[in-house]
Amino acid sequence: MLENGFSTGYATTSYGKGLTPDTFMDFKKQRYRWAYGAMQIVKRHAGSLIAGNCASLNAMQRYHFVAGWMPWMAEGMNYLLTLAALAWSMAMILKPETFEPLPWIFSTPLILMLALRSLKIVVLYRQVVSTNVKEALAAILAGMALYPTLGKAVLAGLVTSGMPFFRTPKHSSANRIGQTLLDVREELSTLAISWITIVLLFTNKAYIDKNSGFWIAMLFAQSLPYLAAVVMAILSALANRPSRSTT
Repeated sequence: MLENGFSTGYATTSYGKGLTPDTFMDFKKQRYRWAYGAMQIVKRHAGSLIAGNCASLNAMQRYHFVAGWMPWMAEGMNYLLTLAALAWSMAMILKPETFEPLPWIFSTPLILMLALRSLKIVVLYRQVVSTNVKEALAAILAGMALYPTLGKAVLAGLVTSGMPFFRTPKHSSANRIGQTLLDVREELSTLAISWITIVLLFTNKAYIDKNSGFWIAMLFAQSLPYLAAVVMAILSALANRPSRSTT
């Protein structure tokens, strides 16, 4: 619309209210669709958004479009970094005489990034939504649980473009614990691999130096979004909901 010279604005009148997805799996699918769709927009309009080939978009409009999607794009990179860190850690365990942890200066930014993002959510939530600390911490849990999903959506969106539209169910019934854990099997597997790797790194070294300590701390920090996803899935399965609507 903006490329064709139209303008946008906000109306003060509300014409309806959205419904939050009932289960964590539906929540994941909704956010996956959003991030995947954002990558399609970026790919299709890269010339206008990045190169500035469209005179109808000014610099601030391009900035707000790109800046709004940068956190999602960062999750794609973070997803790859997590896999790379696990692969490097496996090499450290199998061939400790050849592979060493990277200098601590490379591990620290990933730890700080997770801490700062969590702090930002707490501050913004308490200022804009609620002053309740428990609700702010719950928002951190829910947001962090989506990091792996967003990362996969961004990477898939960059290389594919044919994902069918998924309509988010409303007033759906909860899944059982077994089905819920099966739905988050990727997150559960990554979490288990991460923590097993951390234990093996501890037991394989007689002395944990600074580089190893920060590397292990980074692995633990990178595993927290996967832990959050598993916790959210279990909480979703335990929640009380009305039976599925048939109308």
